[in-house]
Amino acid sequence: MPMKVIIIGAGWSGLVAAKIYLQVEPHIDLTILESEETIGGTWSRARIYPSLLAQQRYRRYEYADRNIEIEGENRNAYVPALKIHAYMNEYAEEFGVKQRIRFSTSVSRVVRNEDRKRWDVWIGDGSELMTCDRLIVATGLTSKPVIPNVPSQKSTSKVFHTKELGTHHDHVTSPAVKNVTVYGAGKSAIDAIYSLVTNGKHVNWIVRKGGGGVPLLLTGTADEKASDDFPTSRLSSILHPNLYTDDWWHWALHSGKNFLGQWLHWKYWERATNSMQSNGEYAKSENMAKLAPNIVDHGAYWLNEGITVLTQPDILDWIHRGDQINVHRNTIEKLEGDQVYLDDGSSHCADVVIYATGYDITQPAFSPEDGANLGIPVPIQQCPPEIAAKWDRLEEVADKEVVERFPRLGKPPPHERVSMSHTPYRLWRNMVPLPLLSGEELDRSLVFIGTAKTYSTAIVFEVMALWAVAWMSGRIHPGKSFAEMEHEVAVTGAFSRRRYLNLGHKFTCQFFDFLPIVDHLLQEIGIKSQRKPDAAADFFEPYVPEDYRGIVEEFKKIHGISNDEETREKG
Repeated sequence: MPMKVIIIGAGWSGLVAAKIYLQVEPHIDLTILESEETIGGTWSRARIYPSLLAQQRYRRYEYADRNIEIEGENRNAYVPALKIHAYMNEYAEEFGVKQRIRFSTSVSRVVRNEDRKRWDVWIGDGSELMTCDRLIVATGLTSKPVIPNVPSQKSTSKVFHTKELGTHHDHVTSPAVKNVTVYGAGKSAIDAIYSLVTNGKHVNWIVRKGGGGVPLLLTGTADEKASDDFPTSRLSSILHPNLYTDDWWHWALHSGKNFLGQWLHWKYWERATNSMQSNGEYAKSENMAKLAPNIVDHGAYWLNEGITVLTQPDILDWIHRGDQINVHRNTIEKLEGDQVYLDDGSSHCADVVIYATGYDITQPAFSPEDGANLGIPVPIQQCPPEIAAKWDRLEEVADKEVVERFPRLGKPPPHERVSMSHTPYRLWRNMVPLPLLSGEELDRSLVFIGTAKTYSTAIVFEVMALWAVAWMSGRIHPGKSFAEMEHEVAVTGAFSRRRYLNLGHKFTCQFFDFLPIVDHLLQEIGIKSQRKPDAAADFFEPYVPEDYRGIVEEFKKIHGISNDEETREKG
């Protein structure tokens, strides 16, 4: 019988994992379970609306083997969400993936089969059971909205999360709605606000004072050049510490052993921070000043609360004018009638309240006990004490190692630490649960994809998908002990928390160190990681998904997988 493979999620990483698995193992019995009615995950039809754009431009956000058609002549335009959704559908159809998707199919429970080799996946209300030999969880980080606990028993305002803005867009932009409150910071809040003000609505934008603050706001250009090109080059990667290189650049800039190199490096980040802050023009208006990042000292380096690229830069003009957007640094106390009450005693009218309050990254289909054991996030109070104590010990050792190797990370700027409600992801290579590596025989039956916050999602998730398929098909062998792999996981988490402060406590982050990570994953599966035609281009030019075109065929050739088999199933 063919191997039964289930992928949970038909978003960006789920689709490419399915496509690659079929190319490598064309005879598997593959099913994708998707809770939405359409393909896309974040880009599913129900979640997008006309003005929504990706934070990346054409040729930076696409799969390696298929370009998104560019509208007009502007290669530097941001990609419309509607176009991404259509593109993902075309991609899934071209590579024989769409016909294997079961839509409107939610997974309620995942448990180990009694044979201890396979996984039982319960569907919907638990009335249907599917059992698989291989399970890929590709639900990502934006599936389950966080709804704040705001009292609203007598509220007449329509209340929903930004995840549902696509569904409610017609109502929100209709003449019946005049005043909208948006609660939260980040890209989803700004995208919603832009859509609202351009449709004539008045917006009260509420951002809490505490926590990590407001993400760094970038206009997408620096010195009249696209600012998202430089961070994807190897030249940029040497300016950031990472766990995978130990060369002259590390010694000169990050080891603390070269005074001149460290001084020049810090001067660069001082200038970059000043440029980014002036680019946002935080001092230009009282409204905008309320959105200034909490960390000013070399804030571009520390990335305490992420980066938001202003895909519609004219939103800055609306914020500065302050006639349709009023910024408040407050907490919502309650909703009552058509009023929103804030913690300073003030209130205002709201026909609609939109929560841009992020997502819960736990995996509710796994029990808390199983989740804690596997190394996926669970509520802290539900993590067994023995597991918590073990990781406290491992991470204390790992943290000391990170600070010793990268002394600057041991001296972060003052910042308010966010309180965490859940444990972090603790997966080897950010994909494989450690307990599956502890036996004499490696258990290759389960991986997670899309669990890290990263800069170039398209590149990272495609390479991770290929690595995952190589792992599950038995073509990667760790060559190290379980203790060594466990230590690597602890060090990865410690580095993320030190490097990215609050953001690194919330997620495993791979923003500016993504390219060395991609190199490392490709090297482990035998694929050439330097993809440019010559050394100069490889060092200075930005990496884009198309640079990785053909990596699956390269992998098949290296590992002796026949190319004679048809890997795309037609209609």
